[in-house]
Amino acid sequence: MDKIILNNNISLEFNSIYNSGEVGLIINFTNKSITELETLMTKDNLTKLQVANSTGEVYGIYNNLECTSITKKLTDNSVTINLTKLDDTQIKIAELQQTVDALVATTLEV
Repeated sequence: MDKIILNNNISLEFNSIYNSGEVGLIINFTNKSITELETLMTKDNLTKLQVANSTGEVYGIYNNLECTSITKKLTDNSVTINLTKLDDTQIKIAELQQTVDALVATTLEV
């Protein structure tokens, strides 16, 4: 079974994956709970997401994603996540905020 590999190297086997272009990635899981996936779909874990086959060969790499929804289908207990790519402005703002936080922390230590 194919899997996604999060930035923290946690691997999750999935049932299906669909790249919807502008909307982003739609990934369906049959053996995960909403709670489990919600704790894993953090900004840090989604800075890099790899898609690999059952032998571990990576055939897709996605950077700077954001989880926009996690839904459960009651008829078959499958869980679907929707991931979208952050735009460049959002990435630059996050980087700038990290720089400001580091500078403030350094200033407070002095």
